[in-house]
Amino acid sequence: MSPGKNNLIAIALVCTSAYFCAATVGALSKFLSSQISIAMILFFQSTTCMLLLLPQLLRKGWKNLKTQKIKLHLARDLAGLLSFFCFFYSLETIPLVDGILLQSTGPLWLPLLTFFWLRSKMKGHLWWGIVIGFIGILLILKPGIVPLSLGLVSALLSGIFSGFTLIAVNKLSDTEPIYRILFYYFLVGSVVSGLFALFQFSMPTWKDLFFLMCLGIFTFLAQTCVTYAVRQGKPDILAPIAYSVVIYSGFYDWLIWQKIPDLITLTGVLLVVCGAIFSIYFEKRYRRKSLLLNP
Repeated sequence: MSPGKNNLIAIALVCTSAYFCAATVGALSKFLSSQISIAMILFFQSTTCMLLLLPQLLRKGWKNLKTQKIKLHLARDLAGLLSFFCFFYSLETIPLVDGILLQSTGPLWLPLLTFFWLRSKMKGHLWWGIVIGFIGILLILKPGIVPLSLGLVSALLSGIFSGFTLIAVNKLSDTEPIYRILFYYFLVGSVVSGLFALFQFSMPTWKDLFFLMCLGIFTFLAQTCVTYAVRQGKPDILAPIAYSVVIYSGFYDWLIWQKIPDLITLTGVLLVVCGAIFSIYFEKRYRRKSLLLNP
């Protein structure tokens, strides 16, 4: 087996580990939400990540944290915080696998968000992936079959905010290193969630404190692994691996809460995953065709 293939396997394993960590964050937040306020969960998540990032910040030097894109940082940071807030809130009332999947719909919203925010023209082939993905979302939401719960709507909003952060991070990455993007995100998250946590403060038990720290550690590991995998590998190969998070979430739902998705939900999951993969495939084919026509 060639070194290139070995390297790709290693990157795929790192990427898979990232989404295992993401599913674990969801499971921990669902477990903690019955005892701890969402504001406190977000505060411990952000502050723990900031502490873990601190050694890298000390090596880079504080002067390297200066930025000319503070407004874009704030937009990305608040959108990311809202995404996690909506996600954690949704898990109070809906199964983990539903919340995780709807939060993971961020890539499906990208063409619409870039059209309205950046005025970027949508390519015709992207509609196939979007339509298939949104049919899957409708099957998960089951409008008309079951009452549309606030938890499902909140999880869907989490996916929209997640799509916005993807665009913002992409724009920031042109000039900003990863550690600077993470620094401002964790800083804003700590300050904003800390202010809200003051009004909802309750002393966590030692057990809750342990799980809160684990949630922050797994969040940091997920961010680090995804960053490494995307920078070292090909996004069009690695992106489908992101939906392994649904498998891990389903396992946690079954193991901890004895929840098994019904056939309609499983069909919706399959369509959302297929929609994302089709979008990646058509985008890759479009780029290849463009290179042939415009060498």
